[in-house]
Amino acid sequence: MTQPVLDLTPLTLTERVRRVFLDRPLTWIDGHAFQQVGGFAGWSARIRDLRKQPHAMTILNRTKRSSGYTVTEYLYLPDVRPDEVSDDLRARVRQL
Repeated sequence: MTQPVLDLTPLTLTERVRRVFLDRPLTWIDGHAFQQVGGFAGWSARIRDLRKQPHAMTILNRTKRSSGYTVTEYLYLPDVRPDEVSDDLRARVRQL
């Protein structure tokens, strides 16, 4: 019997951010949560990268005011292609 080969390659920061989205689909995630996995200053660039090929993930964002601060949140839509996002869909998911 052969042993399975373990991939011990460290994850890139982009892959770490991707996994957060994959673990929490259809859930609004505060942008600050990505600082811990995607880097303090680079997490938003990693989200932009995930929206492009080869990942082509459909990730929406919204902003809201909370206690005098602007909070930015992100939502991954796993079964929607980026070109399928309509204004109606955007309005519906903002209410989640």
